[in-house]
Amino acid sequence: MASASTAKKMREEATCSICLNLMAEPVSISCGHSYCHLCLVGFLDNLCYTQPQLAKFSCPQCRAPFRRASLRPNKQLGSLIDAVKELDQEAWCREHGEQLQLFCEDDGQLICWLCERVARHRGHSTALVEDASQGYREKPCRKLTGQPGTFF
Repeated sequence: MASASTAKKMREEATCSICLNLMAEPVSISCGHSYCHLCLVGFLDNLCYTQPQLAKFSCPQCRAPFRRASLRPNKQLGSLIDAVKELDQEAWCREHGEQLQLFCEDDGQLICWLCERVARHRGHSTALVEDASQGYREKPCRKLTGQPGTFF
Protein backbone atom coordinates (compact mmCIF):
# COMPACT_ATOMS: atom_id res chain seq x y z
CA MET A 1 0.00 0.00 0.00
CA ALA A 2 1.37 3.42 -0.92
CA SER A 3 2.10 6.07 1.68
CA ALA A 4 0.17 9.32 1.65
CA SER A 5 3.20 11.23 0.31
CA THR A 6 3.73 8.70 -2.50
CA ALA A 7 0.05 8.83 -3.41
CA LYS A 8 0.21 12.64 -3.35
CA LYS A 9 3.22 12.66 -5.71
CA MET A 10 1.49 10.25 -8.06
CA ARG A 11 -1.62 12.43 -8.06
CA GLU A 12 0.48 15.53 -8.85
CA GLU A 13 2.10 13.77 -11.82
CA ALA A 14 -1.31 12.66 -13.09
CA THR A 15 -2.88 16.13 -12.77
CA CYS A 16 -3.51 18.20 -15.88
CA SER A 17 -1.95 21.64 -15.54
CA ILE A 18 -4.78 23.15 -17.57
CA CYS A 19 -7.87 21.91 -15.68
CA LEU A 20 -6.05 20.86 -12.45
CA ASN A 21 -7.90 17.51 -12.31
CA LEU A 22 -6.69 13.99 -12.93
CA MET A 23 -6.08 13.74 -16.65
CA ALA A 24 -8.76 12.21 -18.82
CA GLU A 25 -7.46 10.56 -22.00
CA PRO A 26 -3.93 11.95 -21.48
CA VAL A 27 -1.98 13.06 -24.55
CA SER A 28 1.67 14.06 -24.79
CA ILE A 29 3.26 16.63 -27.06
CA SER A 30 6.75 16.72 -28.54
CA CYS A 31 8.35 18.38 -25.46
CA GLY A 32 7.12 15.50 -23.29
CA HIS A 33 4.44 17.30 -21.28
CA SER A 34 1.01 15.70 -21.02
CA TYR A 35 -2.51 17.09 -20.71
CA CYS A 36 -6.11 15.93 -20.92
CA HIS A 37 -6.97 15.44 -24.56
CA LEU A 38 -9.98 17.77 -24.37
CA CYS A 39 -8.09 20.42 -22.39
CA LEU A 40 -5.26 20.59 -24.91
CA VAL A 41 -7.55 20.54 -27.93
CA GLY A 42 -9.63 23.32 -26.33
CA PHE A 43 -6.45 25.30 -25.65
CA LEU A 44 -5.37 24.91 -29.29
CA ASP A 45 -8.83 25.75 -30.63
CA ASN A 46 -8.86 28.97 -28.58
CA LEU A 47 -5.44 29.95 -29.95
CA CYS A 48 -6.56 29.18 -33.52
CA TYR A 49 -9.66 31.30 -33.03
CA THR A 50 -7.66 34.32 -31.87
CA GLN A 51 -4.64 33.71 -34.14
CA PRO A 52 -5.81 31.74 -37.21
CA GLN A 53 -2.38 31.88 -38.88
CA LEU A 54 -0.68 29.75 -36.18
CA ALA A 55 0.95 26.53 -37.40
CA LYS A 56 3.08 25.98 -34.30
CA PHE A 57 1.96 26.34 -30.72
CA SER A 58 3.78 26.82 -27.42
CA CYS A 59 3.51 24.22 -24.68
CA PRO A 60 1.40 25.67 -21.83
CA GLN A 61 4.10 24.64 -19.33
CA CYS A 62 7.53 25.09 -20.89
CA ARG A 63 6.64 27.17 -23.97
CA ALA A 64 8.49 24.73 -26.27
CA PRO A 65 7.09 24.82 -29.80
CA PHE A 66 4.97 21.92 -31.05
CA ARG A 67 2.61 21.11 -33.88
CA ARG A 68 -0.94 19.86 -33.45
CA ALA A 69 0.11 16.68 -35.26
CA SER A 70 2.52 15.87 -32.40
CA LEU A 71 -0.32 14.98 -30.00
CA ARG A 72 0.05 11.32 -29.01
CA PRO A 73 -2.00 9.24 -26.56
CA ASN A 74 0.01 8.58 -23.38
CA LYS A 75 -1.03 5.04 -22.44
CA GLN A 76 1.51 4.66 -19.63
CA LEU A 77 0.24 7.80 -17.95
CA GLY A 78 -3.30 6.52 -18.45
CA SER A 79 -2.33 3.39 -16.49
CA LEU A 80 -0.81 5.53 -13.72
CA ILE A 81 -4.05 7.54 -13.55
CA ASP A 82 -6.03 4.30 -13.17
CA ALA A 83 -3.72 3.34 -10.27
CA VAL A 84 -4.21 6.77 -8.66
CA LYS A 85 -7.98 6.33 -8.91
CA GLU A 86 -7.66 2.95 -7.18
CA LEU A 87 -5.60 4.56 -4.40
CA ASP A 88 -8.22 7.27 -4.06
CA GLN A 89 -10.74 4.57 -3.31
CA GLU A 90 -8.60 3.36 -0.42
CA ALA A 91 -8.99 4.99 2.95
CA TRP A 92 -7.13 8.30 3.26
CA CYS A 93 -7.92 11.12 5.64
CA ARG A 94 -9.20 14.11 3.69
CA GLU A 95 -8.18 16.52 6.45
CA HIS A 96 -4.61 15.32 7.07
CA GLY A 97 -3.74 13.24 3.98
CA GLU A 98 -2.76 10.30 6.17
CA GLN A 99 -3.92 6.73 5.84
CA LEU A 100 -6.98 5.82 7.91
CA GLN A 101 -5.46 3.13 10.12
CA LEU A 102 -7.56 3.58 13.26
CA PHE A 103 -11.21 2.95 14.09
CA CYS A 104 -12.85 5.33 16.58
CA GLU A 105 -15.24 3.06 18.44
CA ASP A 106 -17.06 6.01 20.06
CA ASP A 107 -17.93 7.60 16.70
CA GLY A 108 -17.91 4.44 14.59
CA GLN A 109 -15.62 5.88 11.93
CA LEU A 110 -12.17 5.40 10.46
CA ILE A 111 -9.61 8.02 11.45
CA CYS A 112 -5.90 8.70 10.95
CA TRP A 113 -3.30 8.98 13.71
CA LEU A 114 -3.54 12.80 13.62
CA CYS A 115 -7.34 12.73 13.95
CA GLU A 116 -6.91 10.67 17.13
CA ARG A 117 -5.05 13.59 18.69
CA VAL A 118 -7.53 16.37 17.87
CA ALA A 119 -10.27 17.41 20.28
CA ARG A 120 -13.01 15.71 18.27
CA HIS A 121 -11.58 12.23 19.00
CA ARG A 122 -9.25 12.82 21.97
CA GLY A 123 -10.03 10.38 24.76
CA HIS A 124 -12.15 8.14 22.55
CA SER A 125 -11.61 4.39 22.37
CA THR A 126 -9.65 3.62 19.22
CA ALA A 127 -8.21 0.45 17.75
CA LEU A 128 -6.16 -0.46 14.71
CA VAL A 129 -8.48 -1.13 11.79
CA GLU A 130 -7.26 -4.73 11.56
CA ASP A 131 -8.04 -5.35 15.23
CA ALA A 132 -11.39 -3.59 15.11
CA SER A 133 -12.48 -5.38 11.96
CA GLN A 134 -11.55 -8.74 13.50
CA GLY A 135 -13.74 -7.92 16.51
CA TYR A 136 -16.65 -7.00 14.28
CA ARG A 137 -16.18 -10.21 12.26
CA GLU A 138 -16.24 -12.25 15.49
CA LYS A 139 -19.31 -10.47 16.82
CA PRO A 140 -21.83 -12.16 14.46
CA CYS A 141 -20.08 -15.52 14.97
CA ARG A 142 -20.46 -15.28 18.75
CA LYS A 143 -24.10 -14.35 18.32
CA LEU A 144 -24.71 -17.33 16.03
CA THR A 145 -22.83 -19.85 18.22
CA GLY A 146 -24.15 -18.48 21.51
CA GLN A 147 -20.64 -17.89 22.84
CA PRO A 148 -20.21 -15.00 25.26
CA GLY A 149 -18.25 -12.06 23.93
CA THR A 150 -17.09 -8.69 25.08
CA PHE A 151 -19.44 -6.90 22.65
CA PHE A 152 -22.70 -8.28 24.13
